[in-house]
Amino acid sequence: LIAALTLLPRQVTLQIAGDGDSDYRRQLEAMVDAAGVGERVIWRGFLTGGAKENFLREIDLLAMPSRYECFGMVAAEAMAAGTPVLVSPETGVAATVAETRSGVVVAPTGAAVAAAVRELAAQPSAHAELSARCVSGARRAFSMETHGAAIASVYGRLRDAGVEEKVACLTT
Repeated sequence: LIAALTLLPRQVTLQIAGDGDSDYRRQLEAMVDAAGVGERVIWRGFLTGGAKENFLREIDLLAMPSRYECFGMVAAEAMAAGTPVLVSPETGVAATVAETRSGVVVAPTGAAVAAAVRELAAQPSAHAELSARCVSGARRAFSMETHGAAIASVYGRLRDAGVEEKVACLTT
């Protein structure tokens, strides 16, 4: 994201939410300083509850171009808040983002991220369409009803395959 920021117009800012290892934070700060984009980076820290919800509604795009992310809960939360997401193919939620058309899936490189952000910024109507699809897409993909139906389907396939004793163990 820092590399992408150097390729984007000066009005584009990066808000970094979350917290972690202090050595890692210092490395990120050094990268920001070396790239000369310090005035365009806002460090929000760890956000919870209402502050997190507000953050997800206030930003234009949640960018999470991870080199690996098992699922990507914050992307799902952003979608539920109506905020389009940018994720990499290596993010578990990438298939859902693509299927629901509630964001973009790009390679985790500065150039690819910058190109996607530029394209979204140049097409406000495309950004608005992504936003409009986020909430319904998140509801379809991540609701309790959807997960319940998926679990019931797995149990049904196990039963149909003659694995009834395992199904009984899973349900007790």
